[in-house]
Amino acid sequence: MGLLGGFFNDLQKVVNDSVGNDYRKIYFSAHPEEQQECACCGATLYRGDSDFTIDHIIPQKYNGTNFVTNLQPMCRSCNSRKKDKIDALTLKYSGTMLINEIKNLNRKKEW
Repeated sequence: MGLLGGFFNDLQKVVNDSVGNDYRKIYFSAHPEEQQECACCGATLYRGDSDFTIDHIIPQKYNGTNFVTNLQPMCRSCNSRKKDKIDALTLKYSGTMLINEIKNLNRKKEW
C-alpha cells in the first residue's frame, strides 16, 4: 500500500471518527438550504426529494472522507453515472478538499 496509502487510510479514519458516518446529516447541517443545484448538471434539487443525493467528491473507495468539504449535492442520475469514479469534477475540487480537511484536522489536534 505504501506510505501515502497508509496516510490516506489514517486520514479517512480520523476524519470519519471525528465528524461521524452519517454524511447526509453532515452535509445538510452545513448546507440547510431547501433548494440547491446538482454539482454536475446544475439541475435544481429540493431537500427531501428522492432525486437529491449527496456525493463524495473523492469516493470513499479511494479514501474520501465524510467531511463536509468532500461532499456535494448531485441529482440521482448524475450520481449514478459518476458512481465511485474520479472524474474531472473530482480533480477540480480534490486539492482544495484535501487541504481543507488537513487544516480542519490540525485545528482539532486529533492526530
